[in-house]
Amino acid sequence: MRVIGNRGKYGETVKKITEGVLETITDTVLFTIFVTAESSFHHMTKAFAQADEDLKRFNYRVLRRAVTKLKMRGYLNSAGEVTALGRGKVERLVPEIFVPVSRAVGELFLIIYDVNSNSRVIRNSLPKFLINQNCRMISKSVYLSVGDPGPVLNEFLSQRPFKAQIIIAKMGKDSLIGGVSLRDYLDKLFDLKKLRKDYTEFIRDFEKDKKSPAMFYRFAQIARRDPNLPVEFLSDDWPGGSARSLVSYWHIHGTGDRKRFRKNW
Repeated sequence: MRVIGNRGKYGETVKKITEGVLETITDTVLFTIFVTAESSFHHMTKAFAQADEDLKRFNYRVLRRAVTKLKMRGYLNSAGEVTALGRGKVERLVPEIFVPVSRAVGELFLIIYDVNSNSRVIRNSLPKFLINQNCRMISKSVYLSVGDPGPVLNEFLSQRPFKAQIIIAKMGKDSLIGGVSLRDYLDKLFDLKKLRKDYTEFIRDFEKDKKSPAMFYRFAQIARRDPNLPVEFLSDDWPGGSARSLVSYWHIHGTGDRKRFRKNW
């Protein structure tokens, strides 16, 4: 039996269990061991127990093969402990949990562009790039960027055979878009009310079960929707920082209180 990734029969189940954060069984097992400090079958299946039908698909043999693969890759040692290489892998898998967020003051920019080309592929390459840079579309050829997009845009254009006219305008908290205050516009554009609600509920629930992988999948899923706006565009009691602080504190201090790994494979 092979441990199959996102193109296999387990792919959709993995995505469901991890709330779309991870895509393969091996990655999910590695993250579960890292969070719970347990490599026993009991704890592994408990962590996956989102629903009975899902749980039935992850039997002992599948999980054992995943752990064997992780050991072969150097992500786990012979005792089932996550190695430094494995820790680095986890941090790359879920950067929302481990990468600090720096909210600059006042660094919000409007991008207006025009690409002169008859090729749809060429015309679409710039907006695709902006989206990959976490810019948000306001209207056709108009995007909003958190942080100065100038350097990355210059590098992008220097490597392309076409020319584009681009205007970059820094925006202040008193700016208007279509007659609407920038703060109100951002609230609607990024659905900040829903984001606030999700962060607040996460903070409430985290202490109840902070060793559950599901809580960290949940945080990563919320954090991926966070545009990381500058502080001056957020309310003073914005809960995103508090939620991240809880997760960061666990990341730094939680390992000291966890049980030693047990060799079960």
